[in-house]
Amino acid sequence: MQNTLRIMFSGAIDRVTGSATLLEYKNNAFTGLYLVDAGAYQGENSDDYHEYLLERAKDINIIFLTHAHYDHVGFLPELIKNGFIGKIYCTKATSLLTVEILRDSLIIKETPKIEIKDIIDKIQSSFFRLEDDREFQFGKR
Repeated sequence: MQNTLRIMFSGAIDRVTGSATLLEYKNNAFTGLYLVDAGAYQGENSDDYHEYLLERAKDINIIFLTHAHYDHVGFLPELIKNGFIGKIYCTKATSLLTVEILRDSLIIKETPKIEIKDIIDKIQSSFFRLEDDREFQFGKR
């Protein structure tokens, strides 16, 4: 059985914002897409890599959030709108801060209230908070 891992960096390479790293794991029977952070660009245009993430949003299995800064979580609403339905792994503190950051940013963008509620509800239902399962170990689920 051959295992391969491809890594695609988006944002935060030649700039500060837009941190998102896509991991694609393959073996003979399985392909998994995992995203580490889902950052939005601040004051900058998106790039081809973020466009690729939108195209693959429905195929992403899990998003891991390292912390709750907009340039690490601000792209979540776009991923949700484009079909992401997987889990979002993070700490409880990160989940709480992420919701407030995103709610605020969506209000600033003048997103309709009903759409904000829908996006926030989907994000909240996607959270897997690491503290909620004391027995949790990666690879043992």
